[in-house]
Formats: sequence, structure tokens, C-alpha cells
Amino acid sequence: MNRRRRLVIATIFAVMIPMAPAAAAPVPAQDAAPGAFHADSNRNGLSDSLEGRLNAARAQDRFEVIVTWRGPANAAAAQRAVGPFTVLKEFTLIDGFLASVNAGQARALSQVSGVFRVEENFTAQATNYDTDREFGTEQSRTDFGIDGSGVKVCVVDTGADPNHEQLDSNIVAFHDSINGLANAYDDQGHGSHVAATIAGDGTGGPNAAMYQGIAPGASLYIAKVLDGGGSGTTAQIIDGLQWCVAQGVNIVSASLGGGPSDGQDALAQAFDNLVTDHGITAIAAAGNSGDGPESVETPGAAPNVLTVGASSKMKDGLHLAPFSSRGPNLAGLMKPDVVSPGIAVASAQANTTSGYVYGTGTSMATPFTAGTVALALQLDPGLTPAQVKSLITSTAHDAGMPGADNNWGSGLVDGYGFLSTVAGSPTSGNFPNHDHVADSVTNNGQWSYTFNVPSEAAGQPMGITILIDGEGKCTAFIFGICWISEWSPDLDARLIAPDGSMSESRCPLEFDCGTTGVQEVFYTTSAQAGTYTLEIYPFEGTGGPFDIDIFTGLPGASPPANQAPMADAGPNQTVGDSDGAPGEAVTLDGSGSSDPDGTIVSWDWTEGATALGSGETLGVNLGDGVHTITLTVTDNLGATDTDTVTVTVEAPPAPAFSVHVGDLDVSTLTLPKNRWSASATVTVHDQDGAVVSGADVTFSLSTGETVSCTTNAVGVCTVSSPELKKGTKSVIFTVTDVVASEAYNPGSNHDPDGDSNGTSITATQP
Repeated sequence: MNRRRRLVIATIFAVMIPMAPAAAAPVPAQDAAPGAFHADSNRNGLSDSLEGRLNAARAQDRFEVIVTWRGPANAAAAQRAVGPFTVLKEFTLIDGFLASVNAGQARALSQVSGVFRVEENFTAQATNYDTDREFGTEQSRTDFGIDGSGVKVCVVDTGADPNHEQLDSNIVAFHDSINGLANAYDDQGHGSHVAATIAGDGTGGPNAAMYQGIAPGASLYIAKVLDGGGSGTTAQIIDGLQWCVAQGVNIVSASLGGGPSDGQDALAQAFDNLVTDHGITAIAAAGNSGDGPESVETPGAAPNVLTVGASSKMKDGLHLAPFSSRGPNLAGLMKPDVVSPGIAVASAQANTTSGYVYGTGTSMATPFTAGTVALALQLDPGLTPAQVKSLITSTAHDAGMPGADNNWGSGLVDGYGFLSTVAGSPTSGNFPNHDHVADSVTNNGQWSYTFNVPSEAAGQPMGITILIDGEGKCTAFIFGICWISEWSPDLDARLIAPDGSMSESRCPLEFDCGTTGVQEVFYTTSAQAGTYTLEIYPFEGTGGPFDIDIFTGLPGASPPANQAPMADAGPNQTVGDSDGAPGEAVTLDGSGSSDPDGTIVSWDWTEGATALGSGETLGVNLGDGVHTITLTVTDNLGATDTDTVTVTVEAPPAPAFSVHVGDLDVSTLTLPKNRWSASATVTVHDQDGAVVSGADVTFSLSTGETVSCTTNAVGVCTVSSPELKKGTKSVIFTVTDVVASEAYNPGSNHDPDGDSNGTSITATQP
């Protein structure tokens, strides 16, 4: 693969994309398929993970996708090309948009002129879950009883949103170098993401604990030095730094930069002076202009600053981020100092109360490191910036060439190794199995290397980073500036899996690998067991040296996976309606719920789709009848469990009122032609002897008929028989039912005349 690159310098080092909320998204956000994280290995415009899903989909199946483009393209043009679809969001930090499309449209979009890639809107994993656990800071908080309390961290960025659940309790002070406003705000979003990664308090809604910061007890001092477009002048940034100094902060975290530097420009000097003149640990991003040498940017180029490059997370196949800027600085000083996780990091979304976005860049690796340093300064407040830098670099997990180098720095930040050393009990953290190989390939030759993934590591992550030793050659100067360059030698790589399948090297960004071709990458979240063969060969004949880092499996003694809590909604309940009024007060009790390895942070009660309330115990008012109520508990890492309880509210007993026949009389009538008829008159009383109006009385006649009547205002009604022949000597009227507001009680029937038995009476032919 012959690569030509353009160097692009950004002011803030991140691309941030909103996470689709599960409850609001028209189509649920989708997890990236194993081994296909932001890649388009066959260059057909579809990400590998989306293409796999489309292969198994029907044309009408819906997908939520992100479409990016290069050149003259936009959402409206795409809709004209493939037909109407719903645009959910148009991004400003990348050329692209989020849309809901069917499978046919997803494929068609990849062929639209100007479209670069169509990829699924995958669910990002929270850095404060994955990286916090993987890189040892979570375990350190538990083992050493620390959370950053007492440590002041100044974040120089776009501001911070004080209304977000992660930041509503820990912003101590705010300074605005851009607009001079008094109250904290963030009109861009980058600063809120960074601040919450450092010290998000982990409290709020049911998912807040998942996104807790690395040092949730630290105090945040927010200096807004970048505007709503993410830019700020050197003077504005220095103004913010001077304010940080006046606040007496311990740490300054800066995810910003202004291009390659010799470390002596005004911005670099200002950051160096934080360290040397004021004893403040200054931590800065290396930049996203990698992977070529001398791409580390100011203030990260400053000698005394702790400069941070970016890696992936362990769970994604550990590798060096190809965008991460490299040293040395323009004066030849080795940079970066360390590397921290900076790919697909989720944190607070500004101007929402509980929204989250994921970001990729050295902007994300920097606050992870700042939070880790805050934990260290709580353990030992007397540490100087030089001591912090020495300890974090000396305990880092070495990668790349032995010792410090201009790609990995001193290696991957080992949170547990660093903090345990500060605590006085040095213990290395846990990392995946790691092999380093350095060699070279001859001109027109091929180099091969085999390695084994044992059966116990099957299905676990694997990451391979190949760094090529060479130099950049400019192929296009415009007005004295190099716009297009190539890396020489241009080496390519392929990886042959145990099943014989082969893949070409790739990187998780728009570019093939970085910006110059220094780096080649393979990674998967699910490796096969068996022997892999890695082959390296020149693209155009010229060989040269390289070094390789291979990470396989999960950390050998990594903490066990989070166990879900166990919900207990209590025993079923039956309660009586005590007052006859609608509803009865009931107490729901979830105190029997438990979590085997964490803490339950929320108890939510629902009946069907209706939310009843939250709390370990909850008082509710339930109507008469049977209620099936669900308790959902969530632990501090976002795992949930449910249990149901049945509550029966019994209706009050029927009142002790009844109706009965109070009197029953008959009369007869002689009719022409030897015929006759009879009538029965009934009086209905209640249990107190009062007449009952409106009662429906049903009679059966001995002649086979059924007749009925309704009592009048004095409780009386009459029924008649049909015309009877003289041969019919008598007819019997029998009351079979009385329907009234009270229950009919035939056992209470009586007849003051004594001419009936209370229920039946006989009429005789006249």
C-alpha cells in the first residue's frame, strides 16, 4: 500500500460523537463486531462490522449509521442519491452525519460520490469502566482508599457544563478568558468531556456510576481558554494559566495544542513555568498529528510537561493509536513521556444533564493521566512535578524499543504500578502477554514471524503494532511548505490466522495508517487459538528495519468481570382496603437486594410501563385488585437485575344490607268465554323493613311462564298470569329473584297476611 499523507494540525485533540441514548434512539445503538473496529479492510466504503451485519440483513431492516465524506457531499445530496431517510444529527467536528436508513440504503450510500465511509453507530464503552479497571486505577482506589480528595485540578479547555450529573458537585471555580462571563458553561463540549474523565463524581441517574471519573473526589477549577469553535490564542491560554496559578491548583490538564515546537515558544514556556516556578504538575496532550516524527505539539513539546500519547483499550486489542503524535520535539527532545488509553472514550456530553459522548484522541488520554496523578497526590501531597514524572514513567509498562522512545514514550501508564509505588508497596499492574520483536526485511524480500495464541486465550483480544524505522520524503512542496510526503521504506504487512485466513494491516481512522506510513496495525477483540504468521515485505522493493509489539490475551490476573446485582422485591403481599375508599397505602421493600462485588446505586419500581418511584423502600397507594410490580436494581458499574412482587389489595366486604319479600298477595279476574286470570302483588323491604323502590322482581308461574316487574316508590309491583281456561283450577306465583342495590336475602322473606309462604302464593279459579 503506497501511502501519501497530508499533515493536519488541530487545536483540540479529539473527535467526539454523541452516543445514541437507548431510550430515545429510533434504532438502538449497535456494538461493533469483533475484529472490525472502525475499519474498511476491503475499501468498499462500508465498515467491516456494518458490512457483516448487512450480509445477514433483509433490505428493509433498519440501521443507525454514521456517514462521513471527503469533498463535495452532504446529507441532502446523499438523500437525493439513495432516497429519503432520517438524519438524526449532522456533526460539526467531522464531515459527516448520523442517520437511520434501511439496509439497501446503507449499501447505496457507500457508493455515493464523495462519501468516504458508512459505519454503524456502535455503542461505546465507558472509559471509566474499561480503562479504569484495565489500567489499575479502579483497584488502586479500593486498595489505597483514595479518590483524589483534596487535590485541585485546573482544566484549561472549552469550559465545563455545571449542570451535567458528573459535574454538578465538583466545579469549585470558573474563569472565562474568551467571553469574560462569570458562570461556568461549555459552548463546545470538549472541556466537559475532559473534566468528567478526570473527576466525574459518578452520581446522578442510573448509569452515572458507569461514567465516573478516575479521581471522583478531586476539585475542578475550570479555565475557559478555547471558544465555541475549539480555538484560543496563546494570550488567552496564558491568561487562563495565570488564573490557575492564583487558585493554588496542584495539576493543570491541557488537551490542546498549536503545532510542532522546539519547546521554547511562549505557550511552552508558560507551561514549563507552571512546573519550575509554581510546583504545579502540568499534563498535556501529545497531539493527533502522528505518526511521523517531530509531530508532537506545543505545549506537549515543553521539556518539563508530562506529555501523553494515546493507545487503545486492552479489550480492543492493545495497540498504539496511529494518530498519536510522535517525538522528538523540534529541538530533539524525546517525547511523548507516556501513553494512556485514548480511543473510544466515553464521558459527559455538555448541555445535557445525563448525556454522554465518546471521543477519540490524545485529548482523552491526557485527562485519564491527570486523574491518575490526582490519586497519587492524595497519597503523597508532597510529590514534586519532577517526582511525579519520574515515578509515572519508571513504572510504565515498556513498549516499543527497550526504554523510552519517540513513539510509546516510556510505555503504557500502569495505574496500579504507579500508585502502589507512591503508597510504598510497589506492585506492577496486570497487562496482556507482550512480545517485542526488532528486525529488518531485505530489499525485495519477505520477513516472517510466527507466534502462538494458547487455547486459554481463544476469543480474547490481540493487538499488533508495527513501527518502521526510516525517514519522510516530501513529494509535493507548495509555497515552501511540504503538503504531501511518503515514508521510506514503505513496508506492508499481512497476518495469516490459524484457520488460514489472511488480513492486511489496518488502522482505526480514516487514513490507512497514521499520516506518514510509519505504523501498521492489526487488532481483534476475539483471537483464534493456534499459530499466527506475521509477514512483512516492501511495497516498492526497498526494505529496512522495524520493531513490533504483540499483545495477546487479557491481563493474567485481571479483576473478575463485574457480577450483576441480585434484586429482591420482597414477599408477595395481601392487604385489605381499610376504609372503603379507592386505593390503599402499601410499602414496597427492596432491602433484601444485594450485590456480590459492588454497590447497588439505584432501586426503581414499575408497574407495567408506569414508573412508581425510586428507593430501597417506597410507599405507594394502590387501587383494589392484583398488582404485579417490578423492581430493577443497578450496581455501581451499570449492571442490573429485576424481581417482581405481587400485591393484592382486597376490596372491602359488601355492606350488611339485604332486601326481601315483605308481602305477597294475589287477586283473580273472571273473563269472558269461560276464562280467567290472576295477579300477584309483591312488596319489597330492606332489612330494616323500609320499602325498596326500583327493585326488579322475577316470578315463575306454575303454568310455565316467567314474568317480572319493578317496584314503585312504595316498594310495590304487580304481575299477571296469561288468560287461563276454566279447566285450570289454580296458578302458583313463585318469586325467584330480586335484583336491587343490596343483595337479595330470601331467608328473610315474610308474609303478614299468612296467605303465602313468603316466596310462593297460589291463586284459585274464581
